[in-house]
Amino acid sequence: SSFSSVLAPAACRRKNLNREMANRVSGPERPWRGVNLGGWLLLEPGPSADIFNRHREKAAKRGRFLRCEWSLMAYLQEVGAVDEIVEHRETHITKEDFAQIARCGLNAVRLPIGYWILLGASAGEPYVGPAIEYVDRAVAWAEEFDLQVLLDLHGCPGGENSGAPCGHMQPPMRWHWSDWNFA
Repeated sequence: SSFSSVLAPAACRRKNLNREMANRVSGPERPWRGVNLGGWLLLEPGPSADIFNRHREKAAKRGRFLRCEWSLMAYLQEVGAVDEIVEHRETHITKEDFAQIARCGLNAVRLPIGYWILLGASAGEPYVGPAIEYVDRAVAWAEEFDLQVLLDLHGCPGGENSGAPCGHMQPPMRWHWSDWNFA
């Protein structure tokens, strides 16, 4: 009798835990049908082509090649045009975009960000931040239009690869996991 009184509750807890795990694995009640908001809060030459293209020729004349947010922001600081990042953040994605996403029948947005949006840039980095008000704005707009948000930490301190999508493009095979900044 004491044996079953000890094991029965454990078996019930295990059964409930298994049910909870199954619910977590099965995903949200509504499958996500969404769109990526890339290029807004982490700049890449493709989705953020306008701001890169405006400066590409002049930067090249100065020996600067705009390949990622890092190189763009370093150039904008060099020429005293950092305020362009604010204009970009104010206009690249707007409330009307969220309304249009909802009207299209989608129910989710993916919001890639660099860590500097939340914490500000680390010493010696050209990123502009923090700019968490844009994340707050995106979440408020998503809530208003009944959209779910996937907040994607796309640019970690020190990067996570050598490509432009992490915010700091580096020569191939240059990046190593030890570049992560754990401080």
